[in-house]
Amino acid sequence: MKCHRVNELIELIHPEWQKEPDLNLLEFIVKLSNEAGYKGKLEELTDDVLIYHLKNA
Repeated sequence: MKCHRVNELIELIHPEWQKEPDLNLLEFIVKLSNEAGYKGKLEELTDDVLIYHLKNA
């Protein structure tokens, strides 16, 4: 993942994660992937899936 992708993902995740601060990072990523309809293995989840979901949430 390129540095700009990391920054974009952090900027998108931050306000959403603040809504559920009791979740740890992995729990939050799993929640987002489920909301996005992702059915694959977590280790194969791409930043694109998360970014697209967060931009359209």
